[in-house]
Amino acid sequence: MAIEITDSKELEAWLQDKPKEWSALIAHRVALRVCPLMRTEWLSDRPVERKQGLTLAVLRANLFSEASKTWPTTEINSARGAATAVLSKYSRDGRVFSASALFATLRTADVPAAAKAAAVAADNAADPAPAAVWNSISTDLQLLEDKGLEALRTAPIWHSEQPDWFSTNWIGLKDALLKDNPNWQVWIDFLQRRFLGKRSLFDLASDSEKEIIDAIVKEGEQFWDRDAHVVNADLVARIEERRGAKETFFKDGNEDRVNPEQISEPEAQKSATLRFANDANDQIVIDENASSIGLLSDQAAQERHSEVLRQCNRLVGAFDPNERGANAARELVEDVELYRNSLGTSASEAKPDFLVPRGDALREYYKAQKNKDEFSDLPTLSDKFLLGLDRLIKAHNQYVNLDPQLSARDEGLLGPDATKLLVDPEGGQKVVADAVRTGAANAEIETATAIEAKVAPSNPDPNNRISRRYSEAIKNLARQVLGNALSFARLAWHHKGKVGTAGAGLLGAAKWALAHEAWLLETFANNPGMRKLIEQLLAFLKTLPL
Repeated sequence: MAIEITDSKELEAWLQDKPKEWSALIAHRVALRVCPLMRTEWLSDRPVERKQGLTLAVLRANLFSEASKTWPTTEINSARGAATAVLSKYSRDGRVFSASALFATLRTADVPAAAKAAAVAADNAADPAPAAVWNSISTDLQLLEDKGLEALRTAPIWHSEQPDWFSTNWIGLKDALLKDNPNWQVWIDFLQRRFLGKRSLFDLASDSEKEIIDAIVKEGEQFWDRDAHVVNADLVARIEERRGAKETFFKDGNEDRVNPEQISEPEAQKSATLRFANDANDQIVIDENASSIGLLSDQAAQERHSEVLRQCNRLVGAFDPNERGANAARELVEDVELYRNSLGTSASEAKPDFLVPRGDALREYYKAQKNKDEFSDLPTLSDKFLLGLDRLIKAHNQYVNLDPQLSARDEGLLGPDATKLLVDPEGGQKVVADAVRTGAANAEIETATAIEAKVAPSNPDPNNRISRRYSEAIKNLARQVLGNALSFARLAWHHKGKVGTAGAGLLGAAKWALAHEAWLLETFANNPGMRKLIEQLLAFLKTLPL
């Protein structure tokens, strides 16, 4: 059942038995949603110094709240506390919604206090737009419960279209800040990345951002106890210094080296098949958030889902390890249990990346049983299990066909390019296994793609939906690995060729890309943009000590 929160009492009650980090993150996201309402301060007749002070206090608190998630050092947490103290003098102003909401996020100590603080923050924020704020909080809680803390941290603050009041005030706030001083742009960019769920603070490599944060922390209040224009100009200078540090990298005799910051990002991953993202350590994992967006969860969809789940339970429950022919049924029952795991307990919890290919595997098994002849070495399945499997597949077909997202995956509707340069399962699995071996990808990816590879034609067929879906899944993985290899290259560029600062995930991606140059160029042969990226990226990586 979907989570629906309508007031602060319900929110506090829901969070009482959850980790305090959940409460802090909910309150922080509430604060971000109402940050544009600082525009009301800039529209007031208060002294400009007051407006600048409030704005900088809110932004400073946001900065260290974000930094402490990535680098929870004692020094950064202390800086977070100092930001709280400064913000507290504004938090009691009822008109300053973002300040009062954010203040609540920064002073949480234990679970009850954290839950209370989140509820207070939500109440402060809900004044100007209750429906939008409570709906977004409900969606946040659902994502937390379904996917966990990291999934919510990297999710946009609005799960659907931004409300008009948010967009109007955000445009107005940006105009007011830039009219005051152009260097507010550095904070506008910072907030925009927060709104989109981006990890980067200043759009720099992680270690460059850490250098800036550490330097500011070391200076303490001396950095902040200056005119807002001076603080902003100083911050801009530090960021630009990190961006310019790469120029000395050309003094090593590679004057014609390609600048990786000028290399275009890989094209977007295709939907309707497996998609991938990075975990906190920049190792590639399956992006289950992307696959579950848009699934139907109304009453009719829930009933179809329940029927599939009922047929799964019925078939698994019929298994008796002591009955005759149990060995033949055991493999089927194990496959059904895997399929059932991908269903979840409700329609909103289904995992399409696993549900669709595992459903295909059951279809292929049923077809093989029905078509087996006397020369087949496939174990004979009893009529009881054949009938149970038939019922399950029919329920699966109805469930999948009537959900647009699942149907698109099932039919392999991936656009015209998906019929070109398909990936053969044997070669594809070698590529995936190597991505796991180098540390670029998590082992779960090899398990997931193996399900598709098992039922895909050994000779890729553009007219076969499983061939198309499998091929685009492997290409999606390649797109993600290339994106990580590009991040590695940019990190090396910032450090003048030193690669020891990169994490294992990015380093593995770079090594994988170098090892699979021929495969990459062949796989994306009909894509000029991707070929250019591959050629430029690999040319740069070959100059590094890998």
